[in-house]
Amino acid sequence: MEEPIEEGQHIKAGDVLARIDDRDYQAQLRQAIASRGVAKANLHLLQDKADRARYLIKTGAISKDDFETAITAAGVGQAELERDEAAVDYAKFNVNQCVISSPINGIVLKKYRELGDTINFGGQIEAGGGSTDIAQLADTDDMRAEVDINEADIAKVGIGSPAVVVLDSYTDKQFDAALVKVYPAADRQKGTVKIEVQIARPDLQIIKPEMSAKVSFLEIRSPGKLEPVITVPKSAVRHDEGEAYVWTVREGIVRRVSVVCGLTTETESK
Repeated sequence: MEEPIEEGQHIKAGDVLARIDDRDYQAQLRQAIASRGVAKANLHLLQDKADRARYLIKTGAISKDDFETAITAAGVGQAELERDEAAVDYAKFNVNQCVISSPINGIVLKKYRELGDTINFGGQIEAGGGSTDIAQLADTDDMRAEVDINEADIAKVGIGSPAVVVLDSYTDKQFDAALVKVYPAADRQKGTVKIEVQIARPDLQIIKPEMSAKVSFLEIRSPGKLEPVITVPKSAVRHDEGEAYVWTVREGIVRRVSVVCGLTTETESK
């Protein structure tokens, strides 16, 4: 067996993970194709005999038993051809299985085989310890953080709730995320429920599988009545002993109006 990958290598869907020596399977395929050819030739012969029997039974040249024998033989020949067709398909499947490609975009966490190693088809299947294991991959298109949330807080969040993920290794960086899975059973001893949040734009140079992280959910404000926002030029706002005010003109009368300043934006002066 050959495994042209290394641990930590980024891979794309369709990249070759391993190649298995397919000489035995190629021989089985050639044998199946040869058997199919024999079955096809035999079927043609039996179909010709059946057609001849249909003609002869009308003239009374053969008995009914001989006629039924010829028809039955043609049916058996058809079944044998279909059996050999299935054998060819199965042999092709085995040959194709000798080239193992990645089903996902991801990263190689661990490789279990090296050049020349033997794997046993149908052996024990157990992640990391099975005789058929080749490599362990992590899906980088679907990076998730798995955390436990207190039972008392589970009602405050739901599928799609926004969250922020902070890695223990990079506390100065935050990643937007959303709740995508809530496990159906709670942990009675810890009083928690396991959940998963999906990271929206993971930085693969920083985020590594199995890293520790903290997840904080963002408060969702219920939509209320929108209040109008009044904007004025920055130069129109005056200050007097800490009080901000502007001058307004209504019906030709100038009045001083106190204001509370909100968001200030910079504008280009001309």
